[in-house]
Amino acid sequence: MSFGWNCMFRKGQWLEFRRFVLLQRQNVGYRINYINKEISHIGEIRISYEKVGEGEDQRVTEKRVGLEVGVNSVLGKLLKAYIAQGGNPFDISMFLKPDSYQWVEREVEASSEQGTVTDSQGNTQNVYKSYDLPYGGTLWPRTATAEESEQVDTSGWLPLLKYPGWRLGGSNKSIYPRADEIGGVIYHARKWATQEISHLRNNLEARIIKLCDLREQLLIERDDLLFNALSGTASKLAPYDPNIQLDEVHLSHIVTNIDLNYFEAMDQEQIDQIEGPPAPNTVDRVASSVPDFSKLRDRGPEPYYKSLLDDYENGEEDNTAL
Repeated sequence: MSFGWNCMFRKGQWLEFRRFVLLQRQNVGYRINYINKEISHIGEIRISYEKVGEGEDQRVTEKRVGLEVGVNSVLGKLLKAYIAQGGNPFDISMFLKPDSYQWVEREVEASSEQGTVTDSQGNTQNVYKSYDLPYGGTLWPRTATAEESEQVDTSGWLPLLKYPGWRLGGSNKSIYPRADEIGGVIYHARKWATQEISHLRNNLEARIIKLCDLREQLLIERDDLLFNALSGTASKLAPYDPNIQLDEVHLSHIVTNIDLNYFEAMDQEQIDQIEGPPAPNTVDRVASSVPDFSKLRDRGPEPYYKSLLDDYENGEEDNTAL
């Protein structure tokens, strides 16, 4: 298939791939418009959780107290159907999202620098995080404290209330053999209603979860994939920001580096005659940063990247990128 190679390719293949990917940048604006439309069409489910305490001591519990979703969104319509069939939307998922917090300024000056942040102007603010979702919207295996380890080792446990270790008083507590008896009778109690469970619960739950996953994938495509690869070179994308981005994953940087493995760099006089702004992730147009496609580089018998191959000199590969 086209462009299926990674590590080893020849100059003709690279030039065709280079032409193709640079040309596709003109469609990024339309692609982002479509992504935004799909995200709006899908909608978003937000669960409100009960909070206890005040200020920095406030904690978000797992108690669900509210739900918000766009009425005319696809998720909104599916939730209405799910509720109409007797389902409880709080049973589908916790709908956690990372970075679900706001920075709140402290009313009293803190005695230490812990919790301070610096804005883009270099001003230091005394703030703390106020979370909207349990566990900050993320889950990870916890590390037990020294006091806990002396009693029950909770390292590796998830903080969720439904985690079996919390209910049983330890991860090594066995529920067998009597649990097999319960499992057997529940199996027979449920078996006859398999069709109803699938139709009235599982099928809609699966569709809702898949749409939430699709929404997350679209956000990653727009805000991560496209932004990191093409920022500053395509419409609808923010300018390149060296403070939060890596040159190594930006298309302009990748193209320039591989070009300079095959072609000599322009001298400063040639570069000064180029019209238009420099590439977004090059600070300036300077010598050794712009390839001269009229001058092939002499890579010698032992090139630095041996997997970057030259074309056969007899011209047999001139008309194909295979």
